[in-house]
Parts: sequence; C-alpha cells; structure tokens
Amino acid sequence: MDYVQIYREAWNATKKPGQPDYDDLIEEYRNLLAQRAAGAMNGQITDGPFGAFEGMVYDLTRPKSQKEPERVDDEPEEPTTPEEKEHLDLKGPLPKDFPAHDKLHEAGINTYGQLNKVEDLTTIEGVGPATVKAIKKRLKADAKSLNA
Repeated sequence: MDYVQIYREAWNATKKPGQPDYDDLIEEYRNLLAQRAAGAMNGQITDGPFGAFEGMVYDLTRPKSQKEPERVDDEPEEPTTPEEKEHLDLKGPLPKDFPAHDKLHEAGINTYGQLNKVEDLTTIEGVGPATVKAIKKRLKADAKSLNA
C-alpha cells in the first residue's frame, strides 16, 4: 500500500481553494498529515481542521466489505432547494482535480452526467461519507462558478 499516494489523494480531495497541492506542502506539514492519517487508518476520525482529510484517508483505506460507521452530518443528504439542485445541470467531463477522481474513473464515472445518475456514491470502492461530502462541496462550487 502506497501511503504517500493515499495522503496525496486525501489532501488534494479535501483541501480548500487556494491551498497548495500535497506535493507543494512543506515537509513538516506533510509529516503532520501523515500522523493524523495514521490515526484515521485505525478508525480514529476526529472533528476539527483535519476532519475531512482524516475521513478521506479512512475511506480510502478501509476494506470494501467493512460496514461504514454511522455518522451524523450537519448537511442534508439530498438537495432541498432549487439553488442546491443547481449542480444537477453541470455537464461535461469531471476535472482531473475533482475529489476522488481516480476512484470515480475506476468505477466508470467520467462525467457530471454519469455522476448524477449514481444514487449512493458510497457503493464505489474507496468512497465513503467524507468523500461524498467533498464531492458535494465541489459540485456546489462548480455550479456556483458556472452560474456566476
């Protein structure tokens, strides 16, 4: 298992706009992320500034057959207002920097249209609740920039 690749994918999928890619982070910060990821790989997911990163590491490293622990999100699962449904109109290929791009590609999901047809993204290997949250966040951001 290539841990650095897991850290890279988790960081790049959950970083905020304007933050550098994993490979551009200073070594001390990458080491800190590796320490936090080690806890996540043992099922220790915490809230706070690293919550999304740790959740993504957990999603990427848990066995497919392992039952997902229940989590309570503060965001609704399904869009409830027209503004929240905007992302359903996105078309074209998924950008290379899209959260879990490689996992989606392996599952045959290469476009926004294909992504919108998947009812439960957690059925895709390597995609769990933290990844789904990152995907939804990105869809909202993409829709916002498209409709701006």
